[in-house]
Amino acid sequence: MSQRVNIKILHKMKLKNVFLIVAISVATSLLSVWGYGTWLHKESATIQNDGKVPVNYAGFFDKDAPSGIPDFTAAATSATPAVVHIKTKIKGSTVSSKSRNPFGDMFGDDDPFFQFFGGPRSYSIPDQQASGSGVIMSADGYIITNNHVVDGASDINITLSNRKSYKGTVVGTDPNTDLAVLKIDASNLPYMMLGNSDDVKLGQWVMAVGYPLNLDVTVTAGIVSAKARSIGINKSDRAIESFIQTDAAVNPGNSGGPLVNDDGEVVGVNSFIIRGGDNLGFALPVSYLREALQLYLPNKGQPSTRCHSCDYLVTPANIDSQKYCPNCGTEVKLPTMPEKEVEPVGVAKAVEEILKELGKDVKLAREGQNTWSVKEGSAKIKISYNPENYFIAGDAYLCQLPADPSQIKPLYQYLLQENYKMNGLVLSCVKQNIVLSSIVYDLDMTKESGMETFRHLFKKADVYDDLLKTEYGCVGRLEE
Repeated sequence: MSQRVNIKILHKMKLKNVFLIVAISVATSLLSVWGYGTWLHKESATIQNDGKVPVNYAGFFDKDAPSGIPDFTAAATSATPAVVHIKTKIKGSTVSSKSRNPFGDMFGDDDPFFQFFGGPRSYSIPDQQASGSGVIMSADGYIITNNHVVDGASDINITLSNRKSYKGTVVGTDPNTDLAVLKIDASNLPYMMLGNSDDVKLGQWVMAVGYPLNLDVTVTAGIVSAKARSIGINKSDRAIESFIQTDAAVNPGNSGGPLVNDDGEVVGVNSFIIRGGDNLGFALPVSYLREALQLYLPNKGQPSTRCHSCDYLVTPANIDSQKYCPNCGTEVKLPTMPEKEVEPVGVAKAVEEILKELGKDVKLAREGQNTWSVKEGSAKIKISYNPENYFIAGDAYLCQLPADPSQIKPLYQYLLQENYKMNGLVLSCVKQNIVLSSIVYDLDMTKESGMETFRHLFKKADVYDDLLKTEYGCVGRLEE
């Protein structure tokens, strides 16, 4: 009996020990967790003290600091009238390649067998066209753009935001900064104010203005991604590369246009993009533009170029032997002033006299030998004379076919009905374009009859272009 009691007591003591061990373990765990949390809080407090702001965040929480995206409405309204569209033409040329006659030592390089099979060959490079943007810098028609926009151009056409066009002349170049100064014969023009590129900060919002991809004036916004960026793209001898990098959408055609702050001031000249990059645009800081203008202004009105070797301003008055910098002897090239144009004769003269009487600028209308292009409202009219068949053709390119297929049949029916009613004009479809055409035999055309024919074509072109877009959903043509 006593043995059973002892066993029972011993069993109860073991259970008490087990419960005690479990209780101690739980208490120890809780105490460890609490202690670690307290230590971690104290440790983190020594890394970042509560209530204290790092020096580099000074002003970040300032109540007066700008917040959100700025409103560029006023800046865009001020800038766009002073940004121009620049279209250039580079004359074609003929290039000869001469390969060496392997039998020249025996038969001479004039061997007729070699001349027939492997002699010198000529390759024709056709006329090339390009476009860019520019900024009007003064009310009397001085414009800043990139040098690469106008380099080698034989013809420069400058169109303002109000669609008025002028012939442009290069009067100053600076290859090292890739800047050029142009001049148009105009007055009372809107122009832009220059800001301070030294005040531009990383993350600051800016606006790019220009004519990308031959579209009308376009405004995009982004931030300053980097400053003093060098990308090795300007290959001039002493190229200056310290670009403002921005993620504002910049495309081919934006070159020469302004980078603008929210006060509407020019802080840079958009110059380059990286093809294949995502929103990587680079603008020359306006500080370099100020320097170039200060150098050029004393010689305003005469062609000049900044020597790419020593930065000396070369003018017609100081150029050495018509081709060398007087300061360092480097060969330079002055901008060429436009030569007096050859006056047209015969039918071409008659066509230009008619266009002039109808209020068109014949110099801007000329597109080549015996070809002209003018605008009437939103329609573009191309005029050409073929001396081989003696016909003068006027083709007014109106809008394009509607995107809605259900509108095609009603449109065709309308065009056929109009053709049945019209006399001397015909509507047709050339690919996606709707064209209104007129043909005149040169011997039948007098100045009076020619004026009546073209006046009728111009008037009908403008009317049809608006009507087809309104009534049949035709699509307006993009500017070429």
